[in-house]
Amino acid sequence: MYKHSRILLSILCLVLLNNVEAQDNTLKINLSKQQYLQGDSLEIQIVSPNYLDKKLKSATAHIWIDHLVTKQRWKFRFPMIEGEVNAALKINETIPSGNYAISCLVQSGFYRIQGQVIERDKKDTIINYMMRTSTKQMMVDRVKVDAKGYFTMKPMLFQDTASFYFSPVQKPKKIIWPYC
Repeated sequence: MYKHSRILLSILCLVLLNNVEAQDNTLKINLSKQQYLQGDSLEIQIVSPNYLDKKLKSATAHIWIDHLVTKQRWKFRFPMIEGEVNAALKINETIPSGNYAISCLVQSGFYRIQGQVIERDKKDTIINYMMRTSTKQMMVDRVKVDAKGYFTMKPMLFQDTASFYFSPVQKPKKIIWPYC
């Protein structure tokens, strides 16, 4: 009897610990209203109550909105600053009526791009990149490339969408002047 009670108590403690852990990983999602029509704005607030414990002072929130009947999915990405995201999405006329599910995932740090340069000069250890946002803002920088051509860009924060362009670092050409 004592052995069974101890096992039951251990299981109960594990269930309670798992419940506390699940509460620590909870995101609070608030919507501006329950029902939306085409032309409305879906205002969404996502709060991570324990963002400091999770070391999420700056993070990226990935939001998926799924139409439950057609299985159509829309994906969005927003910066989470100090544990909070506030976003507004306009529901245009092409969005079908129906029931939707909203899912979220929070990733530590801001958005970062990783990749591999396939065609490059093997001596190149740095490449240039240019980021051009949908609002025509541009940023130019460099990124280190390892021996296999892999790179990881620093975390960045930008609105909407951006295009990236990569180029090799141009080395100055040596000019040899003929002797006269």
